[in-house]
Amino acid sequence: DHPLNRGRVAWWLAVPPLPMSNTWRDLVGLSGKNPNNGTLTTGQVWGGARGRPGGYGSLPLNGTSQGVSCGTNAIVTTGKITVACWVRPAVTTRGDIVTKWQDGSGAGDQFNLLFGVTSAKAQFYVSTGAGTGTSGAGATAMSTGVWYRVVGTYDAATCCVYSNGKLDASASVSISMSTASGRTIWIGRNNAGFYANASMDDISIWNRALSASEVALDYSQSRRGHPDTLNWLV
Repeated sequence: DHPLNRGRVAWWLAVPPLPMSNTWRDLVGLSGKNPNNGTLTTGQVWGGARGRPGGYGSLPLNGTSQGVSCGTNAIVTTGKITVACWVRPAVTTRGDIVTKWQDGSGAGDQFNLLFGVTSAKAQFYVSTGAGTGTSGAGATAMSTGVWYRVVGTYDAATCCVYSNGKLDASASVSISMSTASGRTIWIGRNNAGFYANASMDDISIWNRALSASEVALDYSQSRRGHPDTLNWLV
């Protein structure tokens, strides 16, 4: 088993043949784990890779009504987490990328990886279900039409956000992440109705915080189409 697959609890990847159906299968289900399959909004259409390195396809989201609902499981119960996604913004205003989140103060709120709250920059939030902690805004100002591998990590002491394999921002955060179910896991929006106008692909969640070197390895693997990490599925 590849080291990057240790602790991976969800993986949504656009794989051939395209277009896929209105269900985005969680690839961890192919290894016998409990999958969090995603359901696309009615009318969503799969797109090509649009220039993403190592990509087979992508899911464009319109920023007003589209998202992928992936169930309400308490997907992480370890108090530590990593969330990763390729995202290609169509605008640089706020876009919620991968979330289990309403406002950070409700039972079931766990995490929110998003961009554009501060000057088109990525940011990662975690929640106790009553209060929040954040990495702070990243240093990289994202541009429209450009692919970014955005990663958020939390190890129960430090909250980080990475861009294209490199640390972009970090902050000391000491909270106990919520382990409650109830909030929907969303791709491309949150539970309060904030949407992302962007294309997305290759989304993973781990129940641990990847190290900086592992984030860099994930970036390399993803850019090359996961030549090693996909081996565990076949």
